[in-house]
Amino acid sequence: MSDFNVLGHINRLCENYGWTYYRLAQEADIPYSTITNMAKRNTIPSIPTLERICFAFGITLADFFTATKSTEDIDYSYQRFSLYWSKLAEEDREMMIALAKRLGENA
Repeated sequence: MSDFNVLGHINRLCENYGWTYYRLAQEADIPYSTITNMAKRNTIPSIPTLERICFAFGITLADFFTATKSTEDIDYSYQRFSLYWSKLAEEDREMMIALAKRLGENA
């Protein structure tokens, strides 16, 4: 695990999303200065900060550190959606399924 480049992986995720550090800070609800300081000082984020970053990207901490998955193998949109899906009430899930079905039929 000591060979894992945390900051490099965050940068790759930003590139895949087309996000700047500013956008990541907004999505993760953390101060922009936190991210820029990590980059400037080459420091690893704290676990709570990394959890927020992972949530913004729609992945878990386990996904972040899983060496067998490349960033290209992760369907980020689906993973972000699944994080919110798990918090929905059953009635809301049924509405989302109906919406997805309708959108899929019109595609």
